[in-house]
Amino acid sequence: IRPFELADTAGYIASRIRIAGGDARRLFTREAVMVVQEYSRGIPRSISVICDNALLGGFAAGRQPVGRDIVEEVARDFDLGRTPPAADPAPEPAVTPVWSRAAVGPAEAAPPSEAAGGDARDGAPAQPEEVPLRHRFSMLGRL
Repeated sequence: IRPFELADTAGYIASRIRIAGGDARRLFTREAVMVVQEYSRGIPRSISVICDNALLGGFAAGRQPVGRDIVEEVARDFDLGRTPPAADPAPEPAVTPVWSRAAVGPAEAAPPSEAAGGDARDGAPAQPEEVPLRHRFSMLGRL
């Protein structure tokens, strides 16, 4: 799914509010919707989270409709920036987690650089390459 454009974001917000039995024009100003688009980068789940928290903030402040200032406050609370995220984060250093060291015997407890290069001639089995934690979680969705 591609990120929404501004018109799609406005339609998405209006649709969600209409399904819940509300009137989007009475709940968000145009400027607020534009700021939601900027901070969410058009990602539907982010739009929903920002709007939900902005509605809570507006209710707590006794403000209706929710304006730009409340949405910006929510974005500050969630530490959201207006610039797109980096294309690819810096690689994590190669560190063997403590739990994987405990699972191997003393003969195989060599550092990853030595263990990974295990040689069949010396009888030491080659160790599988460690998968960084962030990749393990992304692989869960593929199961």
